[in-house]
Amino acid sequence: MAKTSAKNYYIVILAGGGGTRLWPKSRQLLPKQFLKLVGEQTLLQETFLRIENFLPRENIYVITNKEQVGEVRKELPKVLAQNVLVESVGKNTAPAIGLAIKTISDKNPEAIIGSFASDHLIKNKEEFLNVIEAGFSEAAKGKNIVTVGIPPSKADNGLGYIHIGKQLDTSLKKPVFAVRSFVEKPDLTLAKAFVASGEYFWNASYFIASAQTFITAYKNFLPKVWDVLEKMTQLAPGEQEKLWRKVTSIAIDYGIMEKAKNIVMIAGDFSWSDLGNWPILYEVFPASVNGNVFLGEVAGKHV
Repeated sequence: MAKTSAKNYYIVILAGGGGTRLWPKSRQLLPKQFLKLVGEQTLLQETFLRIENFLPRENIYVITNKEQVGEVRKELPKVLAQNVLVESVGKNTAPAIGLAIKTISDKNPEAIIGSFASDHLIKNKEEFLNVIEAGFSEAAKGKNIVTVGIPPSKADNGLGYIHIGKQLDTSLKKPVFAVRSFVEKPDLTLAKAFVASGEYFWNASYFIASAQTFITAYKNFLPKVWDVLEKMTQLAPGEQEKLWRKVTSIAIDYGIMEKAKNIVMIAGDFSWSDLGNWPILYEVFPASVNGNVFLGEVAGKHV
């Protein structure tokens, strides 16, 4: 796919997570996004490679923390230095995404911004870009926050779910649905009922909206967080860090998406996995005849 001609489109890659569910392979200083779990590239590099042909590099941002910024710069030399945003302390996804929104919107108030995780496995890259392109087209209308729902392949109580309503738009390449609610990690019985209903999708926590739509949501639902972000731009770095340490740590799913009424969803059927734990790796990668899964170089026979 050729680079989009939409100069106002921006993507933010979230690359500051700890990845503790894959311990001891994934650790605080070398979390999941920096591991080569799916080939010769790390998950972070794979994420960048998926989108670098969609947008010009000056429109791609990465947000991480000060412990991991060196690794991010090493792995993604194509990302402009000023586009690597650094949290002095990890504060979860709502403040992190908010920092990116504030930074980008100060440069371009007309920006359409998409936020994506750096540690997911996506096998069908072409379909991923088709879905993302449709998501940006919907978000460019200016009134809704667009999320991507993954068609569930099974009942999984380790993931969040999106409950959809009626189909809203048939003009795009992908159908757009109203979102009734978000349900975070239901018990297995409820998850089975969700999947059986056909009205629920896995929540990949991908969000796209105009900068102004995002800002309105922050002001409505996380006003203290947005107040910090506005004040930080007027302070010296040392004072910025002191203020940042006081900001509420909260996921954007809880802080905004569960409360907002202007959320719509596009289905993302592109062979997705969050690679969240060891059992999922066992499902994703082929096993040997004796049921073992090997990642990376292994001495001896694969038995």
